[in-house]
Order: sequence, then C-alpha cells, then structure tokens
Amino acid sequence: MAYPINMMSVAQLHPPLNNIQEIPGIPIMQGILSAKAAGEPLDGNAVIEAEDTVQTLVLSQKHWPQVIQDDVVETAKNRARLLRQMHATTQFGHPAIDHPGLPQFLQQQFDQFNQRFDQFNQRFDQLDQRFDQQQTMTQNIRIVARNQRSLDSPLLPLQKYIPGDGNALAQELASTPALVQAVQIFQPHGNIGAVMPNFNPQVDAYGHVDVLHLIIFYNDNFGIAYGDQLPQRKHKIRTWLLEHF
Repeated sequence: MAYPINMMSVAQLHPPLNNIQEIPGIPIMQGILSAKAAGEPLDGNAVIEAEDTVQTLVLSQKHWPQVIQDDVVETAKNRARLLRQMHATTQFGHPAIDHPGLPQFLQQQFDQFNQRFDQFNQRFDQLDQRFDQQQTMTQNIRIVARNQRSLDSPLLPLQKYIPGDGNALAQELASTPALVQAVQIFQPHGNIGAVMPNFNPQVDAYGHVDVLHLIIFYNDNFGIAYGDQLPQRKHKIRTWLLEHF
C-alpha cells in the first residue's frame, strides 16, 4: 500500500525550523525533516518517528523558544495522528477504503490543514518581526549612548526599526514640486535592522532632500512638522540621533 496524499514535513510547514543549523546533526530531530510523497510505499517506522518528533519538539522548545512554538508542536501532533490513521486503515481496513473519493477527501482535509498552518506561519512571521524590532531597539540604545559619549566623533546612524517605507510621511512634508518628485523616486526598501545607505553624519550639511530621504528610509518623521524650516528639521534629526531613547 502507498500513501494516498503528500505528507509534508513539519519543517516544510514551518520554514523557520530550517534555520536551526543544529538539526541535521541531531539524529532524534531528523523526523522534523521527514516527508512522504503520494504514491510512496508506506513506511513502517513513519508513525513512531512522527510521534517521537512531537516529544522532541516539546523538549526542544526551551532551547529554541522563538522558533519552536506551540503551533509547531500542534503541527507535529496532527501530522502524527494523520499518519497513524492512514497506517491503521491500511492494516485493519475501513468501510470506505475502496471508495474512489477517499484519496480526494483526504487531500482536501490535508489542504485545509495546510491552510490553517499557513495562517499560523503568518502569525509567526509577525512575532518574528516584533522580535527583530526589539533586537534593533536594543542596538539603537547602544548607538545613541555612543553618540552621546563621543560628541567630537561622527554620528553613527540608527538601525531601521519601523517596517515599510515612509514615502507618505515624506510627501506630507514636501513643500515644493521638486521635493515631491525627489520623494517619489526614492524607494530604498530597507529591512528592519538596516542603516541608511551612504549615511552622512554631518547633519549641518543636510538639505531638504536629505531629510526627506531619511524619513522615507526609517518610516519616521522624527517629529518634523510641515511648517518647520530646514534648520528646525536638521535640529530634530540631530536630536533623534542623540536622544531618541
């Protein structure tokens, strides 16, 4: 007998698990990577491996809490249950085992299962983004402290901590058609933790475009208002670099 549907691995359903570099070298964690293709002969060890994987994930949560969360364990549990159901049906029979629609029904059930865990993965991505933001804010506290201690040295740029680009914020502060155009063509698409490309530590040398580019990259207007003149805008940028936290 063969598997009627594709049985994706826990790691395929939760891609961040692939970032744990230790997994390939730990034999008891290989079940996280195990997958079965539709049509592949039933593996007599697959159910035990899947159930052992559940226990391994539970025990590993304290080592990788940001990656192995409760939704990952639930995925492993559901996968183990589905595997056991398939193997039990093959061994002991089922009234509907010969029904031509059974494989399609199982595939539909598994597709629904995948959709649910796609949603869980989206939630994990959101949590991961929050974690990155917290890490960046911690690093920025150190950068601000360094800028305060070394006033005679060039200012260091803070890391980006707000996702997305601040084009809309910059548009609100662009007071001339030329500045509006400068805002429209600047699309830096910086990631959390990145710093402004070609950052100029000489804030006194900034023009309006330089200020707007910073706003776009960091997605932060630094408290600048539309009526602020260039000296006021530069003062607020300098304050952000020295007193943000």
